[in-house]
Amino acid sequence: MGTFGGWIIAIVGSICLTALIDILLQDGETKKYVKTILSLIVFSVILAPIPKLLNSENTQNTLNTNDAVLSYEDDLNLSYLYELEQRKCENLKNSCEKSLKNIGIENVTISAHISYEKDPKIVKIWVDLKNAVITNRNENIDITKETKYVICSVYGVDENCVEIIS
Repeated sequence: MGTFGGWIIAIVGSICLTALIDILLQDGETKKYVKTILSLIVFSVILAPIPKLLNSENTQNTLNTNDAVLSYEDDLNLSYLYELEQRKCENLKNSCEKSLKNIGIENVTISAHISYEKDPKIVKIWVDLKNAVITNRNENIDITKETKYVICSVYGVDENCVEIIS
C-alpha cells in the first residue's frame, strides 16, 4: 500500500459510514445533529496527520507530508497490534482455564503483562490461587506445581515468568 494508503482508507471509510447513517436516519431534528457530529468526525480524520506535519522537532524545519502520513499509519498499525496481542492473551488465558479445569483446578485468576518494546512479548504472568478449588477426587494434587506447568505450557514461557499468588 502506498504512503497515503491508510490515511485515504480512513477518509473513504468515514465518508462511507457517514453516507450510510445519513441514509438510515429518518428526517428530523436528530438527523441534523447526527450529521453535524459525523461531519466533525470526517473532518478530524482528514486533519489527523496535520499535527505531525507541524511538529517543531522536524530536523529540516519543512513540512514533510510523507513522514506525517507514515507516522499516522504507524500509529494505526501499533493500535491494531496492541488489540491483536490483547486478544491473543485472552485466548491463551481461556485455554489455560480450560486445561486447568480438565485436571480438576477451577477458579484460578490469570493476568499477563505484555511488553511492547520491540515485538509484543509476555514478560510476566500472575496467577492468583486464593480462590482456587480442586474439583477432582485427587486431593493430594500440588496445585501450585500443576498450575505453573499448565501456564508455562500454554503460554510458552519460562517458569521464571510465572508468579503464583496464594
